[in-house]
Amino acid sequence: MTENFNGQIEDIKFAFVGDGHNNVARSLLITGALLGMDVRIAAPTALRPPADVIVKAHELAVASGARVLVSDDPEQAVAGVDFIYTDVWVGMGDSPEGWDTRVPLLTPYRVIPELMKATGNPDTKFLH
Repeated sequence: MTENFNGQIEDIKFAFVGDGHNNVARSLLITGALLGMDVRIAAPTALRPPADVIVKAHELAVASGARVLVSDDPEQAVAGVDFIYTDVWVGMGDSPEGWDTRVPLLTPYRVIPELMKATGNPDTKFLH
């Protein structure tokens, strides 16, 4: 992110949109909190990061000055961000039987042009 942002790392605002329970979302949440960033996770309630990870992120944010938001509202999470990050909905090795529940659950969290526009920032970058 730093190579595509003109400013200090603690001024970066980014949102992860999708499966907040996966390792990428959890890593971004903790790292952003450590670095003092404005980090947001938009995920269905059933796929939020584990409670202990959210608590840890808030604790780190107190020390670093980070801002942390975990929400089920993708538009709220992306408002004003510099970067939107997402990951796969179904990983390699995941059972196809789970797709029937995961895909409908995650469909509102697609990163599509309308969600990019919802940032209100024409310079928002997409990461995956």
